[in-house]
Amino acid sequence: MFKTYNDLITFAVSRNWNRNSYEYLELHHILPKNMGGDDSPENLVFLKVGEHVEAHYLFAMEHQWNKKIYYANLNAAWIIIHGKTLGSNIRSQYISDWLKDKDNQDKLSEIKLLLRNQPRPKRNIEKQPHYWMALNTR
Repeated sequence: MFKTYNDLITFAVSRNWNRNSYEYLELHHILPKNMGGDDSPENLVFLKVGEHVEAHYLFAMEHQWNKKIYYANLNAAWIIIHGKTLGSNIRSQYISDWLKDKDNQDKLSEIKLLLRNQPRPKRNIEKQPHYWMALNTR
């Protein structure tokens, strides 16, 4: 377990892993693209699935003052655990192994609880499908 986002990233960068360093790795933007980060090699690091969840969780916790960044990273952590991607059988096994740890189960529960408090954006009626507008204007 890492105490800060910087601790995790410093550790991961020091390993100097590439795509073939481990059976399944995920690519993570050190500085998120929505904060000015890019796809340059200096801004990318390979993480194990659990580390990837941890990275987004820690980044969210360290940016609670910015609700957009906070919720974007909590959502990213949730999607990493529950999303479907290529290589999903291997990925699913790593997630299952990660979730066997009580601390990780607690973290997942906390993320779920925090996301329940996420403010929902107001819907723009013009962006809804036409059939939805027809049903809701009668």
